[in-house]
Amino acid sequence: MRQVTLNEIIYQALKRNLRDRTLPPGMVIGEAAVARAFGSSRAPALSALQRLTGEGLLLAGARRGFLVGPEGAPPVRQDLARAGLQVPANLARLISHRGHRARLYPEVERQIAACLPYGRFQINETQLAQRYAVSRTIAHEFLVRLERLNIVRLQGARWYAGPLTLDGLHEHYEMRWLLEPVALVQAAPGLDRAHVQRAHGRALRCGALRHRPDVARLQALERDLHVDIVMQCPNREMAATIYRSQLPLMATNDTFLPRVALEPDHMVPEHTEVLAHLLGGDTEAAARSLERHLRSAFKVVSMRFERLSRSEFSPPGYMTKDD
Repeated sequence: MRQVTLNEIIYQALKRNLRDRTLPPGMVIGEAAVARAFGSSRAPALSALQRLTGEGLLLAGARRGFLVGPEGAPPVRQDLARAGLQVPANLARLISHRGHRARLYPEVERQIAACLPYGRFQINETQLAQRYAVSRTIAHEFLVRLERLNIVRLQGARWYAGPLTLDGLHEHYEMRWLLEPVALVQAAPGLDRAHVQRAHGRALRCGALRHRPDVARLQALERDLHVDIVMQCPNREMAATIYRSQLPLMATNDTFLPRVALEPDHMVPEHTEVLAHLLGGDTEAAARSLERHLRSAFKVVSMRFERLSRSEFSPPGYMTKDD
């Protein structure tokens, strides 16, 4: 099968629907909706939408999003599939093929990133391919993507991951407390208030527990604020930079939390405070609270990091400890 980029697949599918007038006039199409429809990230979806706008097949919305013409049609907000989006069989096969890779990659990404605090590991590309029943070409593609995120590096003909040091931990957190508050201010005008209310409700319920929330609840709170809200900022370069610093920290939290004695910390009330400011419309206060939270989180995580037992950790089968 001819190699085709994902933004080209999305572009061709949307272009056919627009030319065939499958989608209703005035329909609002956002990058998030397109990404969901095609099982992609936002970047290729946005690239395709901008290309179609440049060709005059879509109109740039007054705020966020793109509009199906003609100009002046009343806005229609509807799910793409329900609106009648049609994907030709040949493009559907390409999407399915790439979708399989897209579903596998986040698992590989998080699995390798979670190993970073436990030392330096060598990654066997062949065994990685066998573990996920993919070709070595796809396994290599995964590792190249991780190299761009500074999670792995190629030395000679071998791939390595780690170690994440205490200095590295500080650098990642410093990037986050500098950039995430700015991203939060940018994201605030476009946030779905109902989503923020749900996140605030989950934080309040965790805070009301008589015992410490379990790992799954804490991870959900992290995603609510730092991924589902902060990463809605419209500056995609900033979001990409934040993600590069979030990934090793949020992935390693999956292994930190079950493996070390947990001293009380202020994560839940700090999250609650940020979300309460957002709901109250005070985005500057929310940003200040977020910065304080991330600085506090670094102190807590650095203590856990120093107490971590690295000898008891077992990496995935395609990785070996490089002593």
